[in-house]
Amino acid sequence: MGLEFYATQIQSYICLTEIKILQIVWSIYGKWQAMHETKKRYNIALKSDILIRFEGISETVQKAARNYKYTMAMCAFDEVLQYAVEVKRDKPKKNVENQRRYKEMIIMNLHTAAFMPYFENIKMTVGVLRTDESKKIQYCISTIEQ
Repeated sequence: MGLEFYATQIQSYICLTEIKILQIVWSIYGKWQAMHETKKRYNIALKSDILIRFEGISETVQKAARNYKYTMAMCAFDEVLQYAVEVKRDKPKKNVENQRRYKEMIIMNLHTAAFMPYFENIKMTVGVLRTDESKKIQYCISTIEQ
């Protein structure tokens, strides 16, 4: 068996691992949505609801498939939605198709010791719709590396 065989085996393992991670993240979202039929959660710092939509789920799932810490952060999904605090506001990235519908992106953080020693901060990006500034959509959840 040559290197080609091992490379194929490694690629198969990575693919199966990514599929498992995708299933975990989709499962977390599914359970959360079953408990929150309105698909929104009030954020104390913003004094506003954050809406959960497919594009936010999809963006987070794509990131989680590449980094196990993002998958871990999803275990605190409800806490992040409620208790994350605003760090800054940015303009949407012009070269990112999924951000075109937003007027601005709110960067939020939740500091938690729950995942120590792996990470302490969870980052959530929330998009403010151009068509209705009162609507804030959860765009992505990830971690902040120390």
